[in-house]
Amino acid sequence: MEDKDFLGYFSKLGPPTSPEEVKVSAHKIVNTLVAISSVSGRRGSTDSASKALEAAEQAIKQKYSNGDLGEKVSADLNYTLKRLVRGLASENHAVKQGFFLASVLVLSRFKGIIDFEKYIKFMFGETKVNQAMKSAETNAVSLGRMMCLSALIEARVFFSAGQVNLRTLKVIVGCLVELFQKNDFLQESISAVVNKLLVILKDQKQYGT
Repeated sequence: MEDKDFLGYFSKLGPPTSPEEVKVSAHKIVNTLVAISSVSGRRGSTDSASKALEAAEQAIKQKYSNGDLGEKVSADLNYTLKRLVRGLASENHAVKQGFFLASVLVLSRFKGIIDFEKYIKFMFGETKVNQAMKSAETNAVSLGRMMCLSALIEARVFFSAGQVNLRTLKVIVGCLVELFQKNDFLQESISAVVNKLLVILKDQKQYGT
């Protein structure tokens, strides 16, 4: 698996890709991360044309270095987590659902090694609103923050060994409350996210799932 193949999956998380192909691409991202986590790294090509690709890979690994979002988080996973956050925070609303699905799958699969305090801090930085932003930009990043939080809930990142990590859960809930207070246009959607959280917590209490 070369970088161009892996990176190509991200470009297929939105139109003109069909909904079914979006799902396939999201799962391929996870499967690739699982595969390369079981070996020392992807095997590079040996021909001369691979030099530019290898240089690009090294640049990526330097920018998204190991340990940034967790001591055991690889450069590839680091890159993936950050790119998914940026996709959700972008003004391209057509790709948000695909990036959301991929986020849920990746967060769920690797929640045991991701440092969610660092992840949430990074997400805050990428979805920060400032006065220089236009209304469309503000709405896009606020929606992106909500979708990142929703993905964390959907992935059940606040569960560990059947127990609730109250610290992580409180941060997520606090962020949702703040978003609710500051964004009238998101209040209905945030209410749905909170209801989903309550259902998950109720199911965990009743069935331990």
